[in-house]
Amino acid sequence: MRLTSSQNSLIQHVLDAIDQLLAEVETPTEPASRFDLEEVWYRARPEQTAALSSLAAAGALMRVTHLLLSRPVSPSPEKRLQEWNDLSELTKEAGRSAYRAALILADPECAVPSGC
Repeated sequence: MRLTSSQNSLIQHVLDAIDQLLAEVETPTEPASRFDLEEVWYRARPEQTAALSSLAAAGALMRVTHLLLSRPVSPSPEKRLQEWNDLSELTKEAGRSAYRAALILADPECAVPSGC
């Protein structure tokens, strides 16, 4: 399927909106390692962390959609392999982000006011 100019523009608009939302959300800056940073943030604000993970998943899936819908009809074998690898990585990123959100939302400690 070949995207029209307006369809391509619409997808780009969605991607830009997701990226803008992700950039505007407050993030912590204290702990040294990324794992410690995510753990502190998750414990302090589970809803916001789940929302960020969901947005990241949505962005990755929109990028997958864009790549799939804008692929050339007959790409070279090298181009096809590169696109396939890109699609695979984006899909894994989306899955991991969605799974992270699901784990946070499934944590019963985060559901009570005293929090996790």
